[in-house]
Amino acid sequence: MVATYEAKLKPPAPVRLTNSEILATRVFHLGPKSSWSFLMLASEKGLLRTHLKPYKISATEWKEEIQSEFPDHKVQSKSEILDLTEKQMKEYFKGNRKDFDVPLDLHRSGTDFQQTVWGQLLKIPFGKVWTYGELAKRVKRPKGARAVGQANGRNPIPVIVPCHRVVASGGALGGFTGGLNVKRFLLDHESVSYKD
Repeated sequence: MVATYEAKLKPPAPVRLTNSEILATRVFHLGPKSSWSFLMLASEKGLLRTHLKPYKISATEWKEEIQSEFPDHKVQSKSEILDLTEKQMKEYFKGNRKDFDVPLDLHRSGTDFQQTVWGQLLKIPFGKVWTYGELAKRVKRPKGARAVGQANGRNPIPVIVPCHRVVASGGALGGFTGGLNVKRFLLDHESVSYKD
């Protein structure tokens, strides 16, 4: 049933850009022996998208993917926002950071409702989880657990906007657009208990 739920989740919300904007991409790997890749996309105003993948992706592959998605935009790797994001993510994965203070450019993605859900995700502390039902109550849609689950699945900036910290009632993992192996990895990193 979980696999079916995951298959129905849509990819992150599309990003709306103006034609003159410069984008920046970057990839880093979680360690010399790690096969995990953390992918980042930023505008000049803030972080637009992140992905955590359980396999290696080169910076060239990621840049080409973004360039094909946004063919009218200049794509570069130089970015103070990505410098800061990479620094903070490396600290997080080394266990030296629990909160992030990188600029986010979330207003370019999603509906008003999705943005409200993503705003609430930012309030879930490191090492804690909320259920989809709790999140629904916090966005004043107490019967909207499914709707918040779908909004959660469209989050364009996972890890920093911690959608992995939302689980099903009873502590089961629920779904995760990036794959349940990624959700397990993140929850294990934060020493969170869950039912597999």
